[in-house]
Amino acid sequence: MEIKKYPVFGRFHARFDSFAGLIPVKPMRKIIHNDQNRISVYIRVKVLETIGAYKKGMILEIPSQDCIPLSHIKYPKGSHAKIFGNFEWIDLWPEETSEYLYKGIV
Repeated sequence: MEIKKYPVFGRFHARFDSFAGLIPVKPMRKIIHNDQNRISVYIRVKVLETIGAYKKGMILEIPSQDCIPLSHIKYPKGSHAKIFGNFEWIDLWPEETSEYLYKGIV
């Protein structure tokens, strides 16, 4: 299966797959965290709507697999949303850090 690539900067909107449901977000930056040879990838996003504990305008750093492009979410009739994971976020200048990465509000 082909992996589709989406730029972090640009016109793409996404959904944050959270405990409160699928939250509308706009990806802003890819963050690569290297902690003792364990690499984790996060996406810094801006929340676009107030839903549950997430307020419009909040900036979050979420795991890249939880930031879903809109074209990878399907809503079959009479069923819950289905998420397709064959995607990758790309950033020409990702932030790299070896410091502790806070996984919540920035």
